[in-house]
Amino acid sequence: MAIDRRGAEAFRRGLAAFAQYTEREQKTVIPRQHTERIVVEGQEHDVRLGVWLTNQKSRHDRLSGEQLAQLAELGIDWAQGRQSDHGPGRGADSLAGDGAPGPDLSGAQLAGRHQEFICRAAC
Repeated sequence: MAIDRRGAEAFRRGLAAFAQYTEREQKTVIPRQHTERIVVEGQEHDVRLGVWLTNQKSRHDRLSGEQLAQLAELGIDWAQGRQSDHGPGRGADSLAGDGAPGPDLSGAQLAGRHQEFICRAAC
């Protein structure tokens, strides 16, 4: 179970880093080499955000419906509409679509999502 907990924590940190990045940059396209620094419970974490996002896409079949919904909520188009295809732990073996990042969101949309995901990671 320790591995599952670490994986869940890493996923939450990745979401928080993605939300922070998209709020600041006003876009959802992230260079693969980008590292984002976040603070969770008073501790700084460097998240290799570009790599994290690429890994989530390549491992989409192992993401839960809730994780896919969280990614979709932040504007990741390859995750949109897929959460219903996935059960609590595993899902469909393949995704349709071009895999490109979702559309850029307005500042207000990103700010609200950023606060929500930062709270999820830190609370």
